[in-house]
Amino acid sequence: MDFLNRLGGFAKNMGNKTNDLLEIGRLNSRIHAEEDAIDQHKFDLGDYTWDKFQTGVAMDERSTVICLAIREREQKIQAMREEIDAIKRDKQAGQKEQSAQAEGAAQLCPVCGGEIEAGCKFCGDCGTQLR
Repeated sequence: MDFLNRLGGFAKNMGNKTNDLLEIGRLNSRIHAEEDAIDQHKFDLGDYTWDKFQTGVAMDERSTVICLAIREREQKIQAMREEIDAIKRDKQAGQKEQSAQAEGAAQLCPVCGGEIEAGCKFCGDCGTQLR
């Protein structure tokens, strides 16, 4: 009988621990949801402050310094994007020049005499491997 009483006590204790763990899990989940909501409010506050700065509304010094730092970084980003565009334009111009040169010097297949497009490793007519 003592064994059954101890087993029953053990089961009850495990049930209580399980319920406690479930409740802690639920509370932690609610805490995380509230923290996420706070983060969203902070994000919204930042957008609100930035909008005020953009429209020229006078703000305290710290907010103004932060907004000026954001504007400076936006200008850096714009300059980098312009560099990317210039690199792409230069690359496209180089590719067009290479294509024009390649068109002027068409290569012929040594086996079948078919015209071979620039950059090809095999003849498109007979399949001969080119060197």
